[in-house]
Amino acid sequence: MWQYIFRRFIYMILTVWIISVITFAVIQLPPGDYVSRMVSQMIESGMDDLPPDFEESIREQYGNGPAHVRAILQMVT
Repeated sequence: MWQYIFRRFIYMILTVWIISVITFAVIQLPPGDYVSRMVSQMIESGMDDLPPDFEESIREQYGNGPAHVRAILQMVT
């Protein structure tokens, strides 16, 4: 019985990991990044007075590292 429960638990962990990898890949597929799109939408909607360091601060908030670091951060948070 414990082997069955342990095996099912391992399958559960593996399934959650695979789903998070697929989700991360789908989110990263579109060209460009989220921050660039967000800033361009804000400028198009009339917010021309954005501070010069606004884009950099948003990048820091959403993660500006390599893909594997962003993927791990997505899985953890």
